[in-house]
Amino acid sequence: MAQLGKIETDQQLEEQMHRLMMLNELVTDIVTSEDVEELFKLTAAKIEELFCGNRVSLILTDDNGVTFKIFGLHGLAGALPEGIDFLLEGTVIELAITKNQVITTPDLSKRLDYRENPKLIEKGLQSSLVAPLVTKKQILGSLNVASKQIGAFDKLDENIARHLASLLATTIENRRLLAQVEQQAAELEESLKTLRESEARLEKTTENVPGMIYQFQMNPDGTTFFPYANAWVKETFDVEPDTLRTSAKPIIDRIHPDDMAEFEQTVVQSAQTLEPWHWEGRIFTKSGAITYIRGQSKPELQPDGSIVWSGVLIDVSDSKDYEAALTTRAVELETVAEVSTAVSTILETEAVLQQICDLTKDRFGLYHVHIYLLDNDTQELALAAGAGEIGRQMMSQGWMIPFHKELSLVAQAARTKQGVIANDVQHTPGFLQNPLLPETRSEMVVPMLVAERVLGVLDVQSNKINNFNQEDVRLYTILAGEVANAVRNAQLFEIVHQAQENAENRLKEAETLRRLTEALAGTLRVNEVIQAFFDSCTNMLGFDYVLFSLVDKEELRVKAVAGLNVTDDHIRRANHALDSEDIMADIVRSGKTEVINGWDPRFDQKNFETEQMEAWGVRIFTPIVVRRENIGLVEVGFKTDSNTIMQDSQLQLLRALIDQTSVALESAQRYEASRKMAKREQMLREITSRVRSSVDVDSVMRIAAQEVGKALGRPVHVHLGQKRNQEDH
Repeated sequence: MAQLGKIETDQQLEEQMHRLMMLNELVTDIVTSEDVEELFKLTAAKIEELFCGNRVSLILTDDNGVTFKIFGLHGLAGALPEGIDFLLEGTVIELAITKNQVITTPDLSKRLDYRENPKLIEKGLQSSLVAPLVTKKQILGSLNVASKQIGAFDKLDENIARHLASLLATTIENRRLLAQVEQQAAELEESLKTLRESEARLEKTTENVPGMIYQFQMNPDGTTFFPYANAWVKETFDVEPDTLRTSAKPIIDRIHPDDMAEFEQTVVQSAQTLEPWHWEGRIFTKSGAITYIRGQSKPELQPDGSIVWSGVLIDVSDSKDYEAALTTRAVELETVAEVSTAVSTILETEAVLQQICDLTKDRFGLYHVHIYLLDNDTQELALAAGAGEIGRQMMSQGWMIPFHKELSLVAQAARTKQGVIANDVQHTPGFLQNPLLPETRSEMVVPMLVAERVLGVLDVQSNKINNFNQEDVRLYTILAGEVANAVRNAQLFEIVHQAQENAENRLKEAETLRRLTEALAGTLRVNEVIQAFFDSCTNMLGFDYVLFSLVDKEELRVKAVAGLNVTDDHIRRANHALDSEDIMADIVRSGKTEVINGWDPRFDQKNFETEQMEAWGVRIFTPIVVRRENIGLVEVGFKTDSNTIMQDSQLQLLRALIDQTSVALESAQRYEASRKMAKREQMLREITSRVRSSVDVDSVMRIAAQEVGKALGRPVHVHLGQKRNQEDH
C-alpha cells in the first residue's frame, strides 16, 4: 500500500509539472499574441488540454452590459453559434462576472435553471467551469471550459483558471488600448495637419499685409539679422527674406542718413531697458524713392544673451491720416502672429491658455482677458485661464457659468456661436459686476469653435465705454479660432500621451509578470520561489530591500523567513505574536496594503533604531493571500532615496507579483511536504525491515534504537520494565 501511495504521489507530481509547463506555454502565447482573434487561435487547444475539457469558448460582453457574444469556440460547438448576441441574465456567465470569481458546475443536469446548461447537455457535456475576464476598469467577458465528465474540475483547476483569466483580461485590454492609442495618434496627426494648413494660411495672409512682419535679433557681439521676414521686403527693397537671416545690413543700409542716428538710438535704448521699440523714419525703396516707415516691436532677452524683437514695419507714406488706425492694426496683427507662434510650439493646455490671456491683455491694452471652456457633461462653462493675478484668483474660486443662463454674455456667445458686445455694462440687463474687476465698463465675448463645435469662449474686457466694434468681433473671432485649435491640439496630445503611458505601463507589467512566471515555472523549492520573487522586486521594480514573512499557525506568530539586503538581526527581530500591536501582525489581520514614510507607532522601536530606519525612504507593507487567507506579508522599500514617491501602478504590479508568487509558494510547500512524507515512509519501511529480520528481543530493541537514533540524529535508549507479581495488584 505504501509503495502504491508513492506511485500515486509521483504521478500527481508529474501531472502537476506537466500542467505547469503547459501553463507557462499558454502565458507565453497570450502575452505575445497581437489581437484577440489570434490569442484564441493560439491558446484554445492548449486550454482544452490543460483542463482536460471537451469544449472551450471565449465570451466577450457588449458595451451595453446586457448581452454577450461567443467570440471563439473550440471542440464541441454546442447549440450556441459564434457572433450572435445572447442575454447575460440568467446565465452562469452573469453569476461569474457579478461575483468576480470562478464558477464550477460539477453536474449540469442539476442546474437547469441556468439558460445555457440544457444546450450544453444536448451535446453530451456534463460539467463546466466559467472564469470571468474582469479588470479594475472593465468587464470583458469570460473563459468557459466544459467536459463530458461529471465533476471534471477541482480547486486546482479553479485556481489556474482564475490566474489564466486575469492574464487573458489584461492582455485583451492591452490590445484594445493599443488600438485606441493608434487611432488617437491618427487623429492627432490629422489635427497637426490642420494646424500646418492653418499656419500656411497665416503665412499667406502675412504676405498680403502692406508692411513687414519680422523678428529682428541682436547678438551680444553687436551683429544683427532677421530670423523671419515676410515677402514684403522682396516687393519693397528687392531683398530676399532668406538673405536677411545672416545679416540685417541690406535693410539698415536703406535708412535715410538723417534718420540713422535716431534709429540706432532707439534700438540701443530698447535693448538696454527691454522696453518696446518704436520708430518712424524715412527709407529708400528698390526704385530709390523715399517712403515713410513706422516700426514697433517688443524685445525679449534670450538665454544666450541675445535680444529678439518681434514686430512690424508699416508704410505710412500714402496717408498720415490713418496713422493711429494703422498702428493699432499693426499691434493686432503682431498679437495674432505671436498667438500663432504659441499655438505651434506649446502642447500643454494650461500653458497655452495662460499665455494667450496674458499676451492678449498686454498687446491689446485691455483691462482683463479670460477664457472659459465648455464641459459637455455638466453643460457648464468653466473658467480655464485668466490674465495676471486676478485671473489666478478667479481660477482658485472655481468660476462656472451654466450654458443655458439667459442673461449671461458668456453663455449667449456659446449658445449662438457668435460674438457678443456690451459697450456699457452698467446698463446691460443681467450684468453682475465681478468684485475682482470693479473697473469693467465694456465687454466682448467671442466663441471658440472647432469645426462648428463650441469648445469655449474668449472674454475680453475694457475699462472704457464703447471700446469694441464689429471689426473687433471679426478680429477676435479669428484669434479665438486659433485658441480653439491650440486647445484641441493640446487636449489630443495629452490624451494620446496618457494613453501611450498607460499602454507602456501595462506592457511593462505584463513583461514583468511573464519573467516571474518563467522564473517560477518548474520551481518546486520554497527558497527558490522566494528568491525569484526577490529578483523581481529588485531588478524589475527597483526596491532596495525585501523582507518575506509567513504566519506560524502553531505558534500564532508572524515571522520573517527570508530577506534581501537586510541584516540577520533584522530578520530575527521581525517575529511578533498575531495579537500584538506590531505592524506585521496588523497587516496580516487587516489585509490592507500600507505605504509609510518615517516613523509609525506600530514599528518595532528597537529594530527601527538599530537599523537606523529614520534615514530610509518609503516602506511598503502588503499581505500575502492564498485562497482568501492572509498567510503572511511582504515588506519592500528604499533605503537610500527618501524622496521616492510610489505610483499606483507600481503597487498594483507588486500585488500581482505577490499573487503569482503565492501560487507557486503553495505548490512548493505541498511538494516539500510530500517529499518529507515520502522520506519518512521510506525510513519506516527500512526500520521495519531490519527489525523483522531480528530473531530475539535484544536484537529488535538494539536495531530499533540504532535506526531511530540515526534518523533523528541523536542517541536513543530503550528501557524495559520488570513484570509485577500478583501481590502488587
